[in-house]
Amino acid sequence: MTLAATQAAPAADDQAKLEQVRQQIAELARSIEGTTQQRDQERAALREIEKRLAELGQRLADTTASLAEASKQLHQARQRAAELERTLAGQKARLASELRDAYMQGRQPYLKLLLNAEDPALVSRHLAYYGYFRAARATRIQAWREALAELEAARRAISQREAELQALHAGQQRDQAQNETARKQRRVIVLRLETALQDQQQRLTGLRQDEERLRSLLAGLTLIVDELAAPAGEAFAQTRGKLALPVSARPRARYGTPRQGGLRWEGLFFDLEPGQEVRAIFRGRVAFADWFGGLGLLVIVDHGDGYMSLYGHNQALLVQTGDWIEAGQELAVSGESGGLARPGLYFELRHNGRPRNPLEWCRLG
Repeated sequence: MTLAATQAAPAADDQAKLEQVRQQIAELARSIEGTTQQRDQERAALREIEKRLAELGQRLADTTASLAEASKQLHQARQRAAELERTLAGQKARLASELRDAYMQGRQPYLKLLLNAEDPALVSRHLAYYGYFRAARATRIQAWREALAELEAARRAISQREAELQALHAGQQRDQAQNETARKQRRVIVLRLETALQDQQQRLTGLRQDEERLRSLLAGLTLIVDELAAPAGEAFAQTRGKLALPVSARPRARYGTPRQGGLRWEGLFFDLEPGQEVRAIFRGRVAFADWFGGLGLLVIVDHGDGYMSLYGHNQALLVQTGDWIEAGQELAVSGESGGLARPGLYFELRHNGRPRNPLEWCRLG
């Protein structure tokens, strides 16, 4: 076996293992959510519509970036075409004048040099000058041809970019229309969910079920992600009080404070504008990145030694299960998935599945 083959085999094995882990995690999430979705069709519909909104949002962001790049390239092509047209106009005028003079003179200057000159050295020098002049004129003609060819290429690039922009604009308009339709559908579903949970006992039951499902997910993840390598370097336990929060905001709800139905917050909740960056508090490996229960689009990062951080209610996810991430890396953008009435971020820190106060590790800005 060659060295290249020897090196490629572990990479292929690692990728196969990663795909297997992703499938196991997806199956775990489906099994935990399964019974709830059978009882609560509204929650299942919300899951589908919010995942669709995340996909449309990412596609719109990609289209916006592509539009900006295509517009930039179109502007550059137009600028270059204008420069070439100015250059060609000057070259054309100069060449026309030279060719007109050459036509009027015919070959007389060359013949006069041969017939009238008395000094052979002077004849030789004049002939050389005459040759230089003709060579320079030929060079200018070639440069004019090359500039003309470049202008034609620039015009083709302009046509191509204009067509690309039209296609991108059309795609953006379709996605925006679909996005608006999906948002209207989401508002209807959230309203129905709110109506169904107006009873305090029903709401409390729902919150407790969400917490139990999350515990089941974390317990299953702990077993599955053990198959992946743990993060190297400084241990998470040594970072107490040193870490930055995942967003630049102060929490509205803090760990241990009361919430509905006599329950207490097991993490931090931040009120945010939609689309804000959500960043990892510490390096690690993404153990989960999908829609889940009452937390909507959720990212869970395994930091090793039983420590995990959770980031819920996102608008879009920028990582997937198995990705290695660094402290401060963007994981998601904030939103209102999971049935929130207004956008925000729910952030938890857990050790061996048990909630810990995030403010013991993260400092307030």
